[in-house]
Amino acid sequence: LPLAIVTACLLISQAREFFARSRSRPEPGGAAWGAAAAVGLALAVFLMLDIRSYGGGPMSWAAHQLVKGDVVARFVGTVPLDESFRALALERGGRARLPDWQADEIEDVTRHLDERLGPDEVLFAYPDLGIFNYLVDRPHLTRFTIPVLADADPAWASEILEALETSPPAYILLGSELSTLARATQRESEYLPEVRLHLTEHYKLEARVGRIWVMARRESD
Repeated sequence: LPLAIVTACLLISQAREFFARSRSRPEPGGAAWGAAAAVGLALAVFLMLDIRSYGGGPMSWAAHQLVKGDVVARFVGTVPLDESFRALALERGGRARLPDWQADEIEDVTRHLDERLGPDEVLFAYPDLGIFNYLVDRPHLTRFTIPVLADADPAWASEILEALETSPPAYILLGSELSTLARATQRESEYLPEVRLHLTEHYKLEARVGRIWVMARRESD
């Protein structure tokens, strides 16, 4: 928006000078209206581009301009919100609107799991993919819906590993990128690496959907 304002001010300034010069001319109407139309078009283009950077659409953009509150973050992690958005086409997706690529990723993973998991079958989602338990309406393996938070206490981490060993789920999710927590704390490696190691040893890749791996328990386990 600041760029749009500065550019618009420059255009308006140039238009004013043009109008001032045109007053002494006999028939300035057509040229004057042309300059005004150019200014209006430039303002509309810059405004449209700025609105598109907000995930909530025009209403969120307007609310943010009025209150300057944290209505819609312009960036989520390192992903700029300058793409086309749509609602999740999932029964439990609510009114969430996401970039097309992310909506596709979430929908594909959810449907893949829904076709393979029983109604009450447990799903373990590491490092911070617990939202999929909600989307497929399946229970968590442990009380830690976001597994990486268990790193705060060694006993909690042991609790997750013990659950994986004694009650291994048939399917797990494994994120191929660092969790939001790891990125926020500027870590170069993920929390609970022992959990990731356990998963890669006892599960095999069944499907890779974007940044998410759907993994099935190895037959030998």
